[in-house]
Formats: sequence, C-alpha cells, structure tokens
Amino acid sequence: MLAPVIFCNPVAVAGPPSPPEVSESAPSQGVPPHSIPWRTWDLFDPYLSLRDVRLEGGPLVEQPVGSGPASRQGGFFVGFGQGIETARGPLWLRLERDWLFRWSGGGHGVFNLFQFGIVGGPAIGPLAVAGGVELGVAQIHFGEGGFGLGFLSPRAKAGVTLTLGSVRVAVQGYEEYAWRWTGGPSAFVRGVVLELGLTSTPGLPEKYRLEQ
Repeated sequence: MLAPVIFCNPVAVAGPPSPPEVSESAPSQGVPPHSIPWRTWDLFDPYLSLRDVRLEGGPLVEQPVGSGPASRQGGFFVGFGQGIETARGPLWLRLERDWLFRWSGGGHGVFNLFQFGIVGGPAIGPLAVAGGVELGVAQIHFGEGGFGLGFLSPRAKAGVTLTLGSVRVAVQGYEEYAWRWTGGPSAFVRGVVLELGLTSTPGLPEKYRLEQ
C-alpha cells in the first residue's frame, strides 16, 4: 500500500540583514578644522611665505661672442615671473622663475622657456637692495641666423625694489651670456629690467593649526 504524499509550502529562511543604502548626496566626512599640526619652514614655507607675480620688460643690447662693437644690436624683452620669499630681520631671500621673450634689432628672436634664479639683499622699510643670479634652462632662437637652441645661459643682476602695500616695483640691471648650442653664435646680452608685481601670502588651509 502506498503512503500518501503530503505537499507543504516552503518556509522562507531569513538571511543576514542587507547593508543600509548610502545616498550619493550624503555629506562626506572631511578632515576636522585645525586637526593637523603645521610647523613653519625656515625657508620658503609653501603657505606662510610671501609670494609675488610680476610683469617685466625693458631695453637691451645684444652682441655676438667674438665680434666688435659694430655688431651690437639694440632690442627689448618682455616676460612674466613668479617668486616665493623669506625675510629674517632686515635680510630677505627670494626664489624666482620667469618666462621671457627677447627681440633684437637685427631680427633675432628668443623664447626663454624656463629661467630660474635666486635673489636677495637687505631691506630698510619698503626699500630693498637686490642682487642675484639666474639660469636660463632652455631657449628657442629664430629669425635672423635661423632656428637654433640654447641651454644653461647664466645671468647676474642687481638693482632696487620698492614695495608699497601689495604692489612692488623694481629696477635692475643685468648681464647674460646667451649660450646658443645650435644654429648660430652665442652672445652677450646687457639690459635693464623694469618690474611691476603684486604680493600676497596664501595662508594655512583650515585643516592645519600653527605650532611653533
């Protein structure tokens, strides 16, 4: 005799609870304000040191190496620069980088792609005496004399700077050895730099607290 077959409904077995859904618009957990200590750098603090941006330009005289005074050509240059500065008492020191364009009367043009320098000196109130050295890392020559490349051109300069509030003006004289590696002769370049700049201090981000 066959046993009766009993059909019964399956019993649902509860699984582990699903994780709560997180809305994409939920606010993110940021770093609490003033929770990270910051100690001031001795030189060129990225947040607390004075910064400047400037426009510059001026007249120049270019003379190819090995040539006489008759080969001198007048011209001009224009450029844009940035700097970061540290002051200790009456002394100050600044790192600079510049992008320059030079044109001489003979039809010779130069793009100075990267120029880096260090400048410093004493200051009395808003007036400062400046002296420093720079290095033109790479230049592109064109126009008269054809296309060419130059590298590692050294420059020395000196002058005076006046700072009134956030505005800075400067007048400097310089001499440069424009070291041309291809396409033509190197040259001595002498000129005057006229600068007009604005200064500012970035300040610490909110997540930092200043510690001495």
